[in-house]
Amino acid sequence: MERFDGQRVHANAVQGRRSWAVKGSGRRPPLACSGRCQHTVAVALGASANAASGVGSTVGGGGNGEFGNTATGNYATVPGGFSNHAFGDFSVTMGEGSFAGGDNSVAIGTRALIRGAAVGLPDGDKGTFIWSGASGGNVNSTGSNQFLVRANGGAGINTNAPLAPLHVGRGVPAGLVTPSAGTLGLLSSDVGNTHLTLAAASSGESAVRFANGALTGALVFDGSANSNGFDLSVPTAGTALRVTSAGAVELGTAASTVTLRGPSFVEGNLVVSGTISASNCCAVPSDARLKEDIAPILSPLQRLLDLKGHTFDYRAEAVQAYALPDGEQIGFVAQELVKVFPEWTSHDPRGFEAVHLRGFDALVVEAVRELEDQVSLRDEQANTRMAKLERENAELRERLQRIEQATRGSAEEGRIWMNPCDFEKSAWWAESVGHLRPRELAED
Repeated sequence: MERFDGQRVHANAVQGRRSWAVKGSGRRPPLACSGRCQHTVAVALGASANAASGVGSTVGGGGNGEFGNTATGNYATVPGGFSNHAFGDFSVTMGEGSFAGGDNSVAIGTRALIRGAAVGLPDGDKGTFIWSGASGGNVNSTGSNQFLVRANGGAGINTNAPLAPLHVGRGVPAGLVTPSAGTLGLLSSDVGNTHLTLAAASSGESAVRFANGALTGALVFDGSANSNGFDLSVPTAGTALRVTSAGAVELGTAASTVTLRGPSFVEGNLVVSGTISASNCCAVPSDARLKEDIAPILSPLQRLLDLKGHTFDYRAEAVQAYALPDGEQIGFVAQELVKVFPEWTSHDPRGFEAVHLRGFDALVVEAVRELEDQVSLRDEQANTRMAKLERENAELRERLQRIEQATRGSAEEGRIWMNPCDFEKSAWWAESVGHLRPRELAED
């Protein structure tokens, strides 16, 4: 037992090297404490280059003659290793070339570096933990209260043979997918069953895969087949969802069915290449309680007749840009339609005119009603004229009948017999219509 700077310490030999103790002279004044800590000493063991200068700091050993371990923070500890520095108060460091600069920080392994007060923070990167494996260069902290791990062989929880950078589970289930190099894997296994796999299925696949060990029912987020895009696919059906680099969204495959359940809302333009089949399609809110300024359509028939339909083909560039069909089409020209119904046209984001026939069915209904009114009026007028003609015809038949009866009676009374040869000479025919008895017979 000997005294050093007024403190009582033991002078022991540790593996042939001298050990010593010095009174605390850390980087900051000793912490306020009770009377007992007034006698706390700093202890440095191991190589002669090791030093402990913080209050209650300890260097347990390690180091060599040139590169020692140092503990300058109050109550800092370096258990051993080589060229390690515990700078922050209550910090711990061990391994090779590691530095614990923040208060309450821990730096373990190879070149695990936690920033100290030099970065402008009084306590450095306080509360940060770094575990650094032997491969690679420095592992630097970037802030306080971080938990950083470099484990190129994988980090395992409840397993000593990790198959990915992070493997959580018990044991290695049969058929478990082994992720390729550079792939992030989150493997969770329990009693031979993989609950979650976050890994690529094969080397070279740029993907994130959620699956069990046999990839049954897997969901794959794949960017390899869709450059700068995003694919969601399943093994048995292929790509079910694709978002391209241009922002276009594709659902389903050629052989799959896409089902949307519940209300689905689309803001903006919906471009469909193909046929829309639905049992109840395109419902528009039409409750009277939702409307105001309800008024009849003016001149619906004439406005319908003012529309002009055409046959046409879409240009090749339009087919490509808008997913339009090839071949002959029937429809309207927007520039003509806007003159009759401007509310049926709009500009798309590219500046071209688009047509949406909102209320076309109501226009047709009212046009047919107006046409029916016109036909009914004409029928009524025709029926009136027909009745008048029938009355006039009946009167003429009645007059003709009276004439025939009168003529027949006059002929029988006079027993008129005429020579056909004298017919042209007589005035009987001309006068018989106006007089019941011929003039010549009256003179006789």
